[in-house]
Amino acid sequence: MTKKLSRKVVDSLGTEWRSSGREPWVYEARDPGDLLGVHTELIASSLLPDEKLLYLLYSPIWNGTWTPFGISAQPASHALAVTNNRFLLSRNLHRDDAEPTVFSIPFEQVLWAEYGNAILLGWFSLYSILEDGPGRISVLFKSTGEKFFTSALRHYRQTLPRQDSTIGRGKERIAWQDLWNLVSELEACGVRPLLLEDEILMGWLRAGQKWSYRRKLLRWRPECESPENLLLWTSTGVIHVIQEPDIRPEIHSFGLTVRSLPWYAIQRAEVVAAGDLRLSLGRDKADLRLEVPFDKEYRDQADMFVRAVERKVDDACRRSGNRV
Repeated sequence: MTKKLSRKVVDSLGTEWRSSGREPWVYEARDPGDLLGVHTELIASSLLPDEKLLYLLYSPIWNGTWTPFGISAQPASHALAVTNNRFLLSRNLHRDDAEPTVFSIPFEQVLWAEYGNAILLGWFSLYSILEDGPGRISVLFKSTGEKFFTSALRHYRQTLPRQDSTIGRGKERIAWQDLWNLVSELEACGVRPLLLEDEILMGWLRAGQKWSYRRKLLRWRPECESPENLLLWTSTGVIHVIQEPDIRPEIHSFGLTVRSLPWYAIQRAEVVAAGDLRLSLGRDKADLRLEVPFDKEYRDQADMFVRAVERKVDDACRRSGNRV
C-alpha cells in the first residue's frame, strides 16, 4: 500500500518541519517526532493504534542512482520503520513535481530484504509482492550509516518464525566458527550483523568466481562469468551473500550485497543443471525464481537444503490442513 502526502498538507506543516534532505548522516530515531521534515507526519499518520514500533531510522539523500548489483533508486531522503508486522518506508524526493510518499510492506509479502555496500555507497532494498507483482523498493545511503540499516534488518528477523534446526541434517549442532574459518572476512562482516543471539546454523554452500577469456580488440581478456556466492540457512531464515566480481583475477573489488530470506517465502528448491540451486519464491504461488550457484563439492549440502525446504513445505501444508 502506498500513501502520498498532498502538497497542501506539506505547505501547512510550517517551516519548522522543512528539511533539505541533505543532512550529513543516517541516525536512529526514538519515535516519529525525532524524524526530519515531512517524514514525521508520514510515519506517525501511518502507524496504527495497536501497532508496536520496533525500530526507526532517518536517511538523508545520496547523490546517486545505481549500485554495482543492479539496484537503483532516485535520490531522496527516507525514514524506515520496522513494526511488529510490517515495514513503513517514507520517501521525499525534495522536488516540487513529486509528492512525499510512504510505502507499507507487510512482512508476509517480503520475499527478501537486502543490504550492502561498495566503499562509500550503501543500499537497503525490500523485494516483495507489490500490487502489480514482485518488485523492489530501495534506499541508497552513505555507507557510514550501514549499522542502522543492519539493526533494522535484525529487528525484522527477530519477528520471523523459527525453523526446526534438525531438519535435513540430524541432531548434530554446527558451530558458527566452522563457517567463519572458511569464508572471507568480507563475507563474515556481511553476515554477522544480521545474526540473532540464539540463531542456529544448519548448513551452507559456496561458489567461487568463475572466469572465462574473450577476444576483444585482438587480445584475449578475462571476464567474470559468475561472482562468489555464499548461501547459508539457519533456524531463522536463509542468508545469501554475493561479492562484487573482481575487475581482473588479480585486481579485487570490495562490494558486497547480503539478502535475508524468510523461510516462509521459499516455496520450492531444486538442483538444476550442473551446480545451480533454484529457489522458487512467493506466497500462495511461486512468483519469482532465484538461482544460486555452488561448487561441486557442495552437492550434498545442496541436497540437504532441498530436503529442508521440502520438509518445511510439508509441515506448513499439514498445519493448514492441505495435502501436498
